[in-house]
Amino acid sequence: MDEAAVSGKPNYIIFYGEGCFNSKRQARRTVDLYQKYKGRVQFVVIDLDIKRTERQQDLVKSYYRGSIPHVTVLDASGKPVYNSSGEIEESAISSILDASLKETK
Repeated sequence: MDEAAVSGKPNYIIFYGEGCFNSKRQARRTVDLYQKYKGRVQFVVIDLDIKRTERQQDLVKSYYRGSIPHVTVLDASGKPVYNSSGEIEESAISSILDASLKETK
């Protein structure tokens, strides 16, 4: 899972903390989503407990709102189509990613 968003395909970005149980549950969903969408969606995982790269810090400044877990989905053009804190079910994110993938065809 890469360190920064890329253009031309949907992006799933998760901001989380190691010690947060809610973040751990969302991270498990992220792994499952990665297996389902690998190669078609760019996955970016940002651990807020460690030093971030400049590219990760740009994403934090642009999308993170102060609570974890926080998930952002960007469509292929880079427009946010989901940007919210709290856990979100895998099926809900799948629906958002599926819609974003249809737009890129």
